[in-house]
Amino acid sequence: VRTAVEGGTCANELVHTAGRRYAVARHSTKGGGLLEILRASDLHRIHSRRMQSLYALAAHPTQPKIAIGDDDSRVTELSVPSGQTLRSLRVSIGLDDPLGVMQVRYSRTGRWLAAASGSRITLFDGRSGRAQTLPEEDTIHRFALSPDGRFVATGGRSVSLWRLPSGMLIRSWR
Repeated sequence: VRTAVEGGTCANELVHTAGRRYAVARHSTKGGGLLEILRASDLHRIHSRRMQSLYALAAHPTQPKIAIGDDDSRVTELSVPSGQTLRSLRVSIGLDDPLGVMQVRYSRTGRWLAAASGSRITLFDGRSGRAQTLPEEDTIHRFALSPDGRFVATGGRSVSLWRLPSGMLIRSWR
């Protein structure tokens, strides 16, 4: 869910862990961002953190953690509800990609963490920790991981389908 908030945006995720539900809110404005972890039952704030920038937010499907993308080409995984940094991952960007990480997604099983920046998607394998980059010809506006985690589709001026884990381009449509 995205809504306008004081000249910026607000994105929300619901995270389930150990039978409890937490709401994670990301507020971005020109001056930076605020990440809040709230108890979903009464929206009591458990953790908040100011950050230079917050562009993207995704909740892990099976573990109590979230991933956030920023303008420094990093994806940071945080524990929920503590907000503790679990790891920081560097996303591959090209010279023609001045933007930060604009989108992050976990696959349904949580095996893959994907991050889009400009015309590239960086995939992090949750099992091995290995990163691979899928270079697209133009800016990626949207992407999706298949439910079985075997494919990723990217969309911009063209639509491309990639096989995982090889990263092989199957087909592209203009």
